[in-house]
Amino acid sequence: MVSQNDILEYIRFENNTGNRLKDYSILTKFPDAKPVLRKMVRAGILESRRDYESNGPGQREGFRWYEITARGLDLMETARKCGENLREKIDNGLKRDALATELEEN
Repeated sequence: MVSQNDILEYIRFENNTGNRLKDYSILTKFPDAKPVLRKMVRAGILESRRDYESNGPGQREGFRWYEITARGLDLMETARKCGENLREKIDNGLKRDALATELEEN
């Protein structure tokens, strides 16, 4: 199952390049994302809008497109900070282990 963070990063990247990300673009990249997208919209992380595009005279196809809400951006920033803190703790732990091993050998 795809994670919410993967979806948020993909939407943020596409929106930064000026693309309005349609639901079928997300489902093409992440085929199992539909239930996750619904949960994210219900939680207020994503905003979903309905739109139509013309497929020729008298033919229109409906689709949804998604934008990240302010709450979603806050969650992304928090996750990014937590990830950095975890990486720092892991790096510091590895350095400590290496120093302890070096001291034991000497």
